[in-house]
Amino acid sequence: MKSKRYLHEIFIVCCLCFLVGCSSGHKRLTRNIEEIDSMRKIVEEYIPLETVPGHGKKFLTQEGFTCRDEKDYQGGPYKGDDFIFCERRDGGVMIFDRWVVVLVHEYDEVKEIEVDKNYHDILE
Repeated sequence: MKSKRYLHEIFIVCCLCFLVGCSSGHKRLTRNIEEIDSMRKIVEEYIPLETVPGHGKKFLTQEGFTCRDEKDYQGGPYKGDDFIFCERRDGGVMIFDRWVVVLVHEYDEVKEIEVDKNYHDILE
């Protein structure tokens, strides 16, 4: 009898933990976005030009992007620029969307935002 009650209590605790885990945390605004223009609109809404780059990086990280800082970049269209390069893969193992957001900044302000998806390498 005790073991049934014990299992019942464990089950209730596990269910509560699951519910709390599902309801907590940051709700991704960019989840399930399919079109580049839709993603760009959301990114530009939350990271307007002249925003501090760190704010943009924080927002994108919360959205599931992995970001890295580039200083005085020496290749492609951003030669000599400072920017934050952020990337996220949505989908499965073999089939996925690769989202890329670049925040070009100067004097601690975002000056340009580039958003792209899938096969185009934005840094070349």
